[in-house]
Amino acid sequence: RDDEVHAIYEADYWLAARCDQLPAPLDLVVFDTAVNMGVGRAVRFLQHAVGERDDGEFGPLTREAVLAADPREAAAKFCDRREWYYHELARVNA
Repeated sequence: RDDEVHAIYEADYWLAARCDQLPAPLDLVVFDTAVNMGVGRAVRFLQHAVGERDDGEFGPLTREAVLAADPREAAAKFCDRREWYYHELARVNA
């Protein structure tokens, strides 16, 4: 059972969001967001955090932007964007 759960998380979230190509701590915040909000949104938040066009597709430009960014600063920007999104959800659904 644990193997099945591990395989699902790895294939559907970790690899799908390209977390295996991200430096720490970006890898874990992107993974967490992919699980909770979907892979596309996690990639869009990542792209926003590294100054790339946020289209939800992790292509070569996103990879280059991630590698050029400071991982800790990008993770902080990512988390700020995620927090903003949660606040917007609460505001709209209040």
